[in-house]
Amino acid sequence: MDAINREYFEQIDYKRIASGEKAPKISEEVGPKMWTEWESGDGGIIAPMRRLIPTGSTLVRFGGSSNGPNFFAKHVASGAWWLDWPAYKAIERYADTLGETVAYAIRQVCAVPESWSDMSYVIQGTTRSPLLAWAGRGKVGGGIDPLARGKPVIDQLFIPGLTNPDLNKAAVLVHSHGPLDPAMSKAGARKAAEQHAQMLARMRAGARR
Repeated sequence: MDAINREYFEQIDYKRIASGEKAPKISEEVGPKMWTEWESGDGGIIAPMRRLIPTGSTLVRFGGSSNGPNFFAKHVASGAWWLDWPAYKAIERYADTLGETVAYAIRQVCAVPESWSDMSYVIQGTTRSPLLAWAGRGKVGGGIDPLARGKPVIDQLFIPGLTNPDLNKAAVLVHSHGPLDPAMSKAGARKAAEQHAQMLARMRAGARR
């Protein structure tokens, strides 16, 4: 079965976007329909490689929900940046070694500065049909180096075409999703949450005496 997003994937612009390049700007000097060269930008992945994602693959994506929790289908699920399940589990283990939340670890491993996303929504889904993606190791984004020593080396996936509602529906079956507290993607959030839970437990224990 052919990848349902092949038409999008084969557009050269998407490989450039996956690489973190900036879209060209119209040059007034050469006319309104002439474009300048693409420029290197912050973020993206190094040397994107073609990857076929088979049907039945589990994918995870963190994103922002600034438009409200019910906006996830049009906002978060239609985004291009995803992780496959092995990459997500590697980041989960990294979070445990740090004593931090998974959302914070995602920021560090995938180079997602706070100015790019508040990490306030997470979705998990299964591919309904084969998809083509650009895969690669992350580049520095917002001053965060995803390849710094101690971080798991994983590939990020850039899947073109998911902004098309019909293609999106046929591409990924979302079976788990929900909002996250944006504060949980910050350093020290896990320890603060654990301390708060311990305090509440002590208060409940005291109330039963």
